[in-house]
Amino acid sequence: MEEQYDTARKGAFPALSKMRDEGMIRAWGIGVNTIEKRGRLRAVAARYGVDLRTAALQFSAAADVAVALVVGARSAQQIEEDWNSLQAKIPNSFWDDLKSEGLIEPGAFLPAL
Repeated sequence: MEEQYDTARKGAFPALSKMRDEGMIRAWGIGVNTIEKRGRLRAVAARYGVDLRTAALQFSAAADVAVALVVGARSAQQIEEDWNSLQAKIPNSFWDDLKSEGLIEPGAFLPAL
């Protein structure tokens, strides 16, 4: 993860900042969790049989201020898996549990069934 972050820090981050400064986009951001928090997220996901990547993609796309979600992919298969993740049904109780365990902010936008 650190190697990928370093690569993005040198390439994607400056390019995105330039696009923001030139007015092409209004903002950009990334989602990163600590190893400890990721373990807690995985535990909740396991209880529901939810793939953590699927939950992360859907959570990232839920906010109405997010008009695009740029996800890196190494292959056509990974693109298809990402598409399938965005179409998967995750029960609302999963998101409720994440909130009750303090893993997402109480006011966060959430995917809806």
